[in-house]
Amino acid sequence: MISRGIWNKFVLTLKKGDYTAVTRALVYFGFRISGLLLALPAIVVLWILKPFFWLRVGKLNHTRIGHLALDTDLFLRHRQLGRYPKRTFYFFLCDSRGLANRQLFIMFQRVLRICESRILVALYDGTLPLLKHTPFYQPLVLKDTEYYEFNNTKVSIYFTPEETQKGRELLKCMNIDYDNDKYVCVFTRDSAFLEQTMPYNEWGIPHEIRNSDIDHCIEAVQYLIEQGFTVIRVGAIVNKPIGWSHPRLIDYSISEHQCDFLDIFLLMTCKFYIGGSSGYSEIPIIAGVPRLSINYAEFGYAPIGKNCLYIPKKHRFIKTGRYLRFKEAFELKLDPCLRNMHELGLELEDNSPQDILEATKEMVARVEETFKYSPEEEKLMLAFQELWSQSDALCKDVPTPIGVEWLKKNKDLFI
Repeated sequence: MISRGIWNKFVLTLKKGDYTAVTRALVYFGFRISGLLLALPAIVVLWILKPFFWLRVGKLNHTRIGHLALDTDLFLRHRQLGRYPKRTFYFFLCDSRGLANRQLFIMFQRVLRICESRILVALYDGTLPLLKHTPFYQPLVLKDTEYYEFNNTKVSIYFTPEETQKGRELLKCMNIDYDNDKYVCVFTRDSAFLEQTMPYNEWGIPHEIRNSDIDHCIEAVQYLIEQGFTVIRVGAIVNKPIGWSHPRLIDYSISEHQCDFLDIFLLMTCKFYIGGSSGYSEIPIIAGVPRLSINYAEFGYAPIGKNCLYIPKKHRFIKTGRYLRFKEAFELKLDPCLRNMHELGLELEDNSPQDILEATKEMVARVEETFKYSPEEEKLMLAFQELWSQSDALCKDVPTPIGVEWLKKNKDLFI
């Protein structure tokens, strides 16, 4: 079945006068039909070979950077934990068009057998209706609950010495000393990237709820600079520059230095990362970089990476202005991605600049290993974790701490 997004892309391409889209579509579906016809004999051959050579085939989720990062990396984490059959040959395919980030793909190619081919992907898609019911299919699926996997395994991908030197030289062009400067990456999601790169898709609420204003981070940025950090505002395509300037604040997103390589290098080598819900924010997780998640939008979710902290957006009733309580959300059957938010008469409230500043101070203390709860804060956190673990939240078994100052100000919503 053709997704609405793919169909919209096809129509938009034709409207622009690019009729090669028709040829590409015919070639793709030609090979896909061939894959369907070849599926049964291919699977029979794989069964015959299985006692001697067990092949499992999968396809990378390559068009969105978050899925490319987490879905693929999770497979490597599962393999570290011995959850996949031994003496098995794993082989992955990737479409040659629409790759979210070339540098990340190159790094995965070092540790996985990946073939980049649009034709083979079309053949694979044709076999999938049969293949996915066999032991020769290797899915790449993330549930967003894999805290254990990302906290009990090692980082799977790496930079070569040549890439590290390249990163060192590129950072020098931005007046950053890779070996001596402490730099923090800051990011907020807006609509610019998807509007420019995928204008044919109708993204709707699950994506809109993740947007926030970069200028709400200015107070936190000022604090970080006072503490001796260099701050880099990251992102590939953004709708505006950050509304403050300082010699140790680099707005990389709108600079001439922005590129696929630095998008990954910065996020995997920074001291820690501050960012909202976005695929871009998953890169620190696969690198084991501490992450402060601000404006966490999805209900019942929490970051699953190592050394993470988060503060969520609040839900407010439009008519009364009253904030939604945690238990009420389950009674109202609020969708975790808030698809029924408007039906329930709710709107989201972003974290305030003060919320982000307080969480940033806690994150700095955690990274520098000076953070400690007071006895009262310890009791409050334990009460919150007990409520969280006994709820029906998707991530109820994820023990990532919530920002303590945010919780103190909003404890009535939970406890």
